Amino acid sequence: MAETVMLFLLRRWLPIALLASVMAFLISSSSGLAEEDSTPRPLARAVELHKARKFDQALKSVDEFIATNPKHAEFGNSHLLRGKILLEAGRTRMSRVSAVNGNESKQAVRKKARTEFESAHASLLIARKLLLAKQMVFFHEKLSKERQLEIRKFAVRSIRCQLDVALALYETAGTYESVKDEFSTTMRAASKEFEKIHSSYRSQIGGLYARMWQGRCFHQLGEVQKALGIYNELLGHHGASKSRASEHSG
Repeated sequence: MAETVMLFLLRRWLPIALLASVMAFLISSSSGLAEEDSTPRPLARAVELHKARKFDQALKSVDEFIATNPKHAEFGNSHLLRGKILLEAGRTRMSRVSAVNGNESKQAVRKKARTEFESAHASLLIARKLLLAKQMVFFHEKLSKERQLEIRKFAVRSIRCQLDVALALYETAGTYESVKDEFSTTMRAASKEFEKIHSSYRSQIGGLYARMWQGRCFHQLGEVQKALGIYNELLGHHGASKSRASEHSG
């Protein structure tokens, strides 16, 4: 996975405690819909197909659900799942570029992956809008203890969705040659998205994760001093606070 590889590359700069916390965040938010007993069957099937890396079939199952259930309560989650499937499909495609012979063939693979990342970004924007709107409702509720776990899980999913929006831009940038204007423009857009997340969740794992990826953006842009400044900042971080949703529900 792209996140795991990146964490491995940064192991010299980031403290073990922070890396462990980030990996725990990734694990806790990776299953998403699969944990929900109430998940509609087409989406549950899409989750299983996604796990089996049958991306085309998984995408077809999600698209059929979206087309026939535009007002369903799981509409936001279906777009979130769609974005995740497309992100993974694009990453898998990009991992095979080096094995393709001929510049034109390589560019064709990059273009196809770019289409997948851009489509992922579009779906994730829809999911982010819907999830954030629902999150605002939660913040105005008087939460019972029975709902606390649900709210905490939802908060993780919401932050993860925001991260995926930024990651879709990062991955899109990677489909361009680094000397091209499109690469720089898209990578800077990704950096700004990560910065927004960090500003909102500065002391939480999701915010630290976003900050780490912002450093990676600067690294890719050749702005090494900015990247090292962020890595050093993360080295000096001593821990993360509880999530806002958790504090609200307590």
